[in-house]
Amino acid sequence: MELVFEKGSPDEPRGHTLVYFRRRTGEGLLATYVVVLPVSMDISKYIPPLLAPQFAGMTPRQMSAFALPPAPEEVSSYEELIRLAELRHDDLVFGGTLFSTDATHLIEAANEAVQRYAQLWTDYLERAPAPAEVEEGGMAVSEVLYSLMSERDKLTEMAKLVGKLRFAVEGQDSALIEETKEEIRLLAKYLPKEYEVERLLEAAQQPRPKGGELARLYLERCYRLSDGREEEARELEKQIKVLESSE
Repeated sequence: MELVFEKGSPDEPRGHTLVYFRRRTGEGLLATYVVVLPVSMDISKYIPPLLAPQFAGMTPRQMSAFALPPAPEEVSSYEELIRLAELRHDDLVFGGTLFSTDATHLIEAANEAVQRYAQLWTDYLERAPAPAEVEEGGMAVSEVLYSLMSERDKLTEMAKLVGKLRFAVEGQDSALIEETKEEIRLLAKYLPKEYEVERLLEAAQQPRPKGGELARLYLERCYRLSDGREEEARELEKQIKVLESSE
């Protein structure tokens, strides 16, 4: 099976993906949701002894990736898959054509997708640079907090940091400016690239009142994207371009 990424990248998988299949007849789509847990789990600790032999020989890593539902289920449309992947910031992967809709064949197809996606995640994890060593209480603590926040909480934190940056810019406090920019870039690692945080940073550093208004529009755009209100986000993008082109 070859996994074809239609959203996301096989070089940087997110660890969670919608995987869909086409029927051989060309009618209808089937899909499942694949997750690779960030923490390895030994499932044998949590199952009755009677069932334990079924999991003998499996490593914790193998048991930390799974598909739900275990057999792909029919979905309403491809457009709905796209919508869900965008709203949840999931990868979207095509798993191929199914030559049988027998339950056993469906489960085998899902399991193969799980193993291949989990291997891509493992490869990516091994390539990723090790975290920089920092003093206790430094940026490492912030990273842990950001990783645990919901997306809405991250945007709230972003708004606070942008306000802090505007204060530093207006006070011409170069040290505080650099410190806040570093915090914002750290938080940006846990937000989708489409939020374009670097552009927000550039806008927030412009003189008042233009810089303040641009920063507000960029933040509003982030909130609209987070809510899936893409049409409103595009309208805000137009306002941003007009303001950026003004003297």
